[in-house]
Amino acid sequence: DEPYTFIKNAKRGGQEIKQESRWQWPENDGSWHDYDAEMQKKLEELEVGKKLTFTAGQWTYEVTRISQDACSQLNTQTNKSRQSRRVHTTVLVEKDEDEEQKAEEQQNDKQENFVDELLQKLPGMEKGDLDDENLEE
Repeated sequence: DEPYTFIKNAKRGGQEIKQESRWQWPENDGSWHDYDAEMQKKLEELEVGKKLTFTAGQWTYEVTRISQDACSQLNTQTNKSRQSRRVHTTVLVEKDEDEEQKAEEQQNDKQENFVDELLQKLPGMEKGDLDDENLEE
């Protein structure tokens, strides 16, 4: 199962900028591990100050969202508490040429539809009348 990630997109030139977020918990050795996809979704939806309970193997945990990017995870059997975190990764993705062409075609279609609607409202005009060389101030 691939971890659930939350993505925000932005565009810069021919590239798309993606910011992915995921929740992690610390192991006793200091390494960080991603929560599973179901827990990622639950943590993302959890409001600051709210709690949820879950079971992993023989252990039961109570997780409290303490900030936008942090939770407190309490093992209810051992009373051991850890702070889990939300990490953000930014990735640049080259824009697919097919997607770029499709977006350009959609824009052209919108412009064509606009021109057709405009011509319906302006009797006596034809498409050629709206070409740049025919337009005068």
